[in-house]
Amino acid sequence: MKYDDLKEKLDASIDYMKQATRDFSDVNEQVYYRKPVIEDGKMQFSDLVDNTLASYIEKLPKDIVQKIPTFTVDSKEDSKVWDLVYEGILYDYIIDPNAFSSFSLLQKFWETMRAGAIYGGALAYFLYSNVNGTATVEYRNVYWRDLYPEAYAGDGNSMNHVFIRGLYTHDDIVNMQENATDKKTKKALEAVLNYGKGAKDRDMPRSAIIQNLPSNLYELFLYIDRKQMILFSDNTGEIIEAEDNVLGELPIEMFYSDYDRISFFGRSLIDMAYPQQQALTSFLRNFIYTSDYNTKPAKFVKGMALNEETFDLEKDNTMFLGDSDGDMKLLKIDTDIYRDFNSIYSLLKACILTSLPASSDTSISAEVGDPTYSKTPAGVKDQEAKATIGNNYYRKAFEHFLSNTLNKMLNIFLRESAKAGVPFKLQFGTKYAKLIREEDPRMLDEDNTLVIDPKGIKNVRVNIEFNSTREIAKEEDMKRLQTFISGLFELGKSNAQIGEALKYVLPVLIQELAKNSNLENSDKIAELLKQGLETVNAQAEQQQAQQAQEQQQALPQQLQANAGGGYQ
Repeated sequence: MKYDDLKEKLDASIDYMKQATRDFSDVNEQVYYRKPVIEDGKMQFSDLVDNTLASYIEKLPKDIVQKIPTFTVDSKEDSKVWDLVYEGILYDYIIDPNAFSSFSLLQKFWETMRAGAIYGGALAYFLYSNVNGTATVEYRNVYWRDLYPEAYAGDGNSMNHVFIRGLYTHDDIVNMQENATDKKTKKALEAVLNYGKGAKDRDMPRSAIIQNLPSNLYELFLYIDRKQMILFSDNTGEIIEAEDNVLGELPIEMFYSDYDRISFFGRSLIDMAYPQQQALTSFLRNFIYTSDYNTKPAKFVKGMALNEETFDLEKDNTMFLGDSDGDMKLLKIDTDIYRDFNSIYSLLKACILTSLPASSDTSISAEVGDPTYSKTPAGVKDQEAKATIGNNYYRKAFEHFLSNTLNKMLNIFLRESAKAGVPFKLQFGTKYAKLIREEDPRMLDEDNTLVIDPKGIKNVRVNIEFNSTREIAKEEDMKRLQTFISGLFELGKSNAQIGEALKYVLPVLIQELAKNSNLENSDKIAELLKQGLETVNAQAEQQQAQQAQEQQQALPQQLQANAGGGYQ
């Protein structure tokens, strides 16, 4: 592909991004980075910003993903050995190397999820690297200003091509030039250096974080489609490097906070609660301003000439009225509304939190006017249940993203290793080695090491089941079972027949509780509990029978005694 073709596509992408991200600087980043609103060059009242929404976004990814998710792999192959092989590749050659990069893999995941919450969608891309014999596939996040998708693409995961902007220091370019083996690449990088520093003005508003590009950075673009990847300079019009895309699809994955089929980025959490957050910030600023003003109010002064320059209704200001009689009055602002500050503030905060999918702020009571926020045990329990549903949705969205990501990274690693003709090794622990040897004793050497030649491996699609999902499902099953048992006991208290019938059902229910408890030897525990209950029930029945017999034996004696008394 020639530069002119790349340029045409890039310009279309830039125009598209201007529309797709028109609110990102002035709305999304203003909220998340707690930047005060400036209008007409002036700070509006106090520069204090309420951070309810920003704090929620900051904490959400860390609540959802507290560690690198563990998983098992189902390759759909006839041999289960390949499940272990692909799982081993993912852990040894992808997860572990990325975990020890400049930023840990967990931090990168948090960045992805946080960006998804702020902007609606966040893109990560994956590049094969082999440094000093250590081969891996790198996971890289893309800041929205560096992302230029195919113009009018429906979403990030259905694009036919994408541009990713990279900003490089002078030393970066020099190192790339020194390590290049192709003369054309060296010449193209020399042209970049000679062009001068800095990036083209994209005519896009700068964010609150990056006001201007530093003058010592160079701008390069990476173009990716299903067949090739091209690194080029839009400043010089030089193609620096081009290579095949071994994956056959875009080595990217888009995480969506809420995919809506309308916007390329979907719907962000800020989109859901921005008006409410602005109302809360405005109310808080006005309260601070009013409090501050009333400590240093404006003054009316009599007896001096009127000075129009000083006649401005601002705090701590003096207005000279020019009256003949000397006098001074303080101008106070009515603060009656702020007597209800706590309730109004809580109401506005509740409006924000009820707009979000997984909020569980139990500090807000029902008095604020929202019945979903209650301090009663039942209300808190219901609120936590809603938060669990929201968190589970977000967790499933991330696990879907991560499953697709790991599949693509796995295939990139296999294809690039095959292209380089480099076999790789996997060493298994005793447990997995035993399973492999049961199927084929010749596959492993004495050190439990398997040598894999990737040339014979076709593109694979593995099903990844995350252990966290299984654990959550077990917890939910346990809660449902406990609720069911509690309900039965409540019925048993009010109905003697149901209470009597529970003796026969209870051993089975206890056995189910033991099985779902994740305890070691749960089967043995369940069996012992069952036997214990059967013994107790048998003893109770025996005792009841004995008591009934004793009562029956005592009845004739009682009747005889009554008969002997007669009537006087």
